[in-house]
Amino acid sequence: MKSNTFKVFNIDTPKNFSSYLKECAKINDDNPFFKFDLNLNNKFSKNSIHYFVLHKANNPIILMPIVLRPITINNKQTTFNDVISPYGYSGPLISKETNEKDMNEFWQLADLWYKENNVITEFIRFSFNNNTLGYNGKIIPTLKNVCGELTDPNTIWNKFDKKVRNNYRKSVENQLTFHIYSGNMEPKIVSQFYDIYKNTMIRRNADIDLYFSLNYFQNYVKLNPQHCAIAIVSKSNTPISAEFLLLSRDTIYSYLGGTNADFFNCRPNDFLKVNIINWAIENGYKTYVLGGGRMDNDNLYAYKKSFFPKENDITFYTGRKIVNQEIYKYLNEEIKNSLTMSSINYSDPNTNDFFPMYRKPINSISI
Repeated sequence: MKSNTFKVFNIDTPKNFSSYLKECAKINDDNPFFKFDLNLNNKFSKNSIHYFVLHKANNPIILMPIVLRPITINNKQTTFNDVISPYGYSGPLISKETNEKDMNEFWQLADLWYKENNVITEFIRFSFNNNTLGYNGKIIPTLKNVCGELTDPNTIWNKFDKKVRNNYRKSVENQLTFHIYSGNMEPKIVSQFYDIYKNTMIRRNADIDLYFSLNYFQNYVKLNPQHCAIAIVSKSNTPISAEFLLLSRDTIYSYLGGTNADFFNCRPNDFLKVNIINWAIENGYKTYVLGGGRMDNDNLYAYKKSFFPKENDITFYTGRKIVNQEIYKYLNEEIKNSLTMSSINYSDPNTNDFFPMYRKPINSISI
């Protein structure tokens, strides 16, 4: 019997990205989170996007995209790197034939590559399909995510928080309109979404990880029309709220979106979500994943929970691994010395604190 083979590839050209998509399709062609051309996002430099793939009998059984990031301390680039998974529900894509032994081997071989490439830490955003199997770092329950079963509109309407129903009625009084676009969309639809999304990110001073280029969305729509949709709410033909949805066979995922703050009083957010739910039911989807807040039980989480207040949340797990403990401590000490800090928490990966600590925004570090 042939042994498994482990390979690492760059996603740095259209040809390499095409090869990546083909490998993904051999394992699971239904997961929309593995179909983004990450290099189209300008914040990532050339050769920073890789993917690991484990083959058994020449067939891919495990695949995982990663972002390799150089580590800069005190505005000086070091010789060290760290790894983070792409934004969204990620981690390894696993075939049905994969067993725990395969997973153990995969993680061990990934660690060897990390050591050969001066990778100090790894941070993974896992999916909801048990792809944490065999993980040799620390698995941390990180956020509650709102997830609703799509039954029939009347049942769901009666389960909404009263505030949602009242806001929806107000949005109807304001004569808002709703359209959802899927399949081969016109470029102007993506641009309308993007303008609202971009301005929302700026208004919220959002984390850099949430800033994506227009090309990022345009190419996803072009390459994967069956895996996405854009929902737009308008007031007097002016788009005021929008959401980019990712689609699998029976699940829709709220990915990114935004609202024009000048129209908050029209309650477009509730109008948007209610109509997305109705559209999803009409089109045979079974589940709507809205995601979580920036932290558990914050205002963003409470807003999302108001649509499915009686359903159980699902837990979003992250993986944290310190590959080189000595260098990790050294990097944190460098940060500590530059801030004349008397003490610093080295961000034990067993906790839900910011990880890795040396990347924690300075204004949020306790001195």
